[in-house]
Amino acid sequence: MNKFMLVALATVGCGLAFAQPANYIDLGNIGDIDPNYQTEDAFSDMDAFGAGQIKWFKFTFGGTNGTVNYLDIDTINVAGFTGGTTPVDTEIGLYDNLGNRIADDDDDGYGLFSSLSFGAPGSRNFTQSGTMSARGPLGNGRDGVLASGTYWLAVGQFNAAFGNTNWTVTSTGTGDVDRSRLAFRTDVAAVPEPFSVVAMGAGLLALARRRRNAK
Repeated sequence: MNKFMLVALATVGCGLAFAQPANYIDLGNIGDIDPNYQTEDAFSDMDAFGAGQIKWFKFTFGGTNGTVNYLDIDTINVAGFTGGTTPVDTEIGLYDNLGNRIADDDDDGYGLFSSLSFGAPGSRNFTQSGTMSARGPLGNGRDGVLASGTYWLAVGQFNAAFGNTNWTVTSTGTGDVDRSRLAFRTDVAAVPEPFSVVAMGAGLLALARRRRNAK
């Protein structure tokens, strides 16, 4: 076996070892769109979980989250869900863009829901929607400081296990019939796309239109 083949195999091996989740929802940049904490700045409604299913969400966060700013992530009830009437027993885990676990949680949220809170301490709170009229979890920065960057959030049914590296997450959940919502709240402004990227995209779109018109 020559050196080129060895290097190629090593590269493929590294790619497999550190492969990012193949199936995920890209939420884009998470930023403050409403100063009212009651209103989610971003959310994704999740259908029922299959047995052992892990749902992945990718997002970017634009500000260094310290003693002033915050980012709170919760699973909550969703208004108008169909199926059963029992809230989903969730677990969530946050990973950086290299697959390293940052934090995970089982029941810090309301009832059997999950919650992570980064940044500023305080007593932020919201009211659950849908069939439950109860206070949500306390946003108090208990999970530490979160720097700007790209992150991956795993959501699964209890009982989930969150590995320390390589986005390794498993669940022994047997599936459910209810829906739930993944919600984000922050006071960090969204980061706009760089002008050069926007301009390049507009230029490529104009070029494509000219080519279509020329045919």
